[in-house]
Amino acid sequence: MLATNLKKWEQELIQQGIFKGKQEGLQEGLQQGIVRGKLETARKLKQKGLSVQEIAEVTGLSFEDIEQL
Repeated sequence: MLATNLKKWEQELIQQGIFKGKQEGLQEGLQQGIVRGKLETARKLKQKGLSVQEIAEVTGLSFEDIEQL
């Protein structure tokens, strides 16, 4: 009985760990996608001749990030 319960708890903990890992991976991927989108928008705005300050205000990116584009 105890061994059965321990095995069940172990499996539940493993499943929780897998779920948490997947959630963290999805969140990290989402954040990377958002940053890539902002950088692409900034690149296009820079090509259109907007100032670094205007681009920073619109995208929320730093001046350094925008200047590197």
